[in-house]
Amino acid sequence: MSKIYPGNSYLETLQFKDGSNQLFDPESVTIEFLTPSRVVAGTLALTDLERTSEGIYELKWNLPVDAEKGAWTRKVSFTIEGLTKTSEEPFNVASQPYGTLSVVKRLCGLSEVDDQDSTLLGYLDDATEWINPVLRRRGVTDLPLDPVPPEIARIASYYAAGKFLQRDTVDGKRHPYVEDAKEELSEYLAAAVSDDASPFFVGVDL
Repeated sequence: MSKIYPGNSYLETLQFKDGSNQLFDPESVTIEFLTPSRVVAGTLALTDLERTSEGIYELKWNLPVDAEKGAWTRKVSFTIEGLTKTSEEPFNVASQPYGTLSVVKRLCGLSEVDDQDSTLLGYLDDATEWINPVLRRRGVTDLPLDPVPPEIARIASYYAAGKFLQRDTVDGKRHPYVEDAKEELSEYLAAAVSDDASPFFVGVDL
């Protein structure tokens, strides 16, 4: 099951085939996006799709920024020879990772239209999975953090960008962004204070 985050775009290439398994252009299409509780959160029509060739269309739908977490469903219905055909595809809406995709793209020198979103989001997931265990070892139990402190978002973005930029290195040397992220996380944790004013974090094992 594919994974996507609130506020991001759901992207898919749709193929419409007739009874002979031949591609064709349908006269009408209805696409519904169903929440985990099967409530329709969005609807698209044929005119909302981009036709690339006969029977092949590109679908793009922006999830709400407050999209419910869990297993969603993309439902496509179209009519052929008087019969309505329906197909459903599940996808998972996950907790937004720490950091911001647009910031990571800027740090990596990528344009907003550069097709690296899934890879960069994977590195943001890695950043979240790196930060949370450190927080847990320092006594934080309510994870993932929500809302995400701006310091943590910055740290995650630098970590993700560094991991992306060092992915093709042969010597295994860390990118400076990764080192910056580790240093800033250590400083952030050392400065954090719990509600009872006692030291919340003292140092950090990275």
